[in-house]
Amino acid sequence: MVMGFLANNMTIESLRLPYACENCNHEITYLAVRGKDYEYPAAGLSEKVQVPENLECPKCKQVKVEPDFFIGKTFKFLKGA
Repeated sequence: MVMGFLANNMTIESLRLPYACENCNHEITYLAVRGKDYEYPAAGLSEKVQVPENLECPKCKQVKVEPDFFIGKTFKFLKGA
């Protein structure tokens, strides 16, 4: 995410996250949706991020597909709201 790209009053409703299979190196994207996978801070609560840690690889069928991104950096936009 490029910092400074969003205006202060904008919210991100969804974003695609890269995942990579440790077994066969296949790459997939996961659609993270606001309200399901992440949420902006509200009513005195801090931001929430709950994206899958492991997914099944559609190529080799192993559950070894892991995030290929840094959660703190990717979701840094939640702190700016």
